[in-house]
Amino acid sequence: MKILPRANEIQRHRILLGMSMRELACKAGLNNSTISNIETYRHSVRPKSAKAICDALNSQFDELFEVNYAPARAAVSRTRSATYTTQ
Repeated sequence: MKILPRANEIQRHRILLGMSMRELACKAGLNNSTISNIETYRHSVRPKSAKAICDALNSQFDELFEVNYAPARAAVSRTRSATYTTQ
């Protein structure tokens, strides 16, 4: 599972609030480079960081992020098949 930013929405909310990337980073308790990377789709986001950004921008999670549920790896089960003969 990955939390992916809706970078355009994050940037739009930030600008509408008159905040710079640095101000958002400070308010969210994150590095300026983290905000820059998020706004340019360079990496997924940790849950704690996503919440901090939502709180700093006074926004709902679904407005700024989406969750990508990657298909779970199928467990490979190996069974031995034995052949029995009866006489």
